[in-house]
Amino acid sequence: MSERKQMSDKQAEEFVKQHGPHVARNVAYVADHRHDVGTADALWEAAERADGGNTTSPN
Repeated sequence: MSERKQMSDKQAEEFVKQHGPHVARNVAYVADHRHDVGTADALWEAAERADGGNTTSPN
C-alpha cells in the first residue's frame, strides 16, 4: 500500500469521526463524480467501517 493511500485512509477516518458516515458518503459521491477515485474509495471504506454498511438516514 502506498504512503499516499495510507494518508488518505487516515484522513478519511478522521473525517468520518468528525462528520459521521452519512456525510462521508455524500462527500465520496461528489469526489467520485469529480473522478477523484482515491478520495471516494477512502471515504466509502471509512464510512463502511464506522457503521458496518448501515446506510439508513439518521433523520
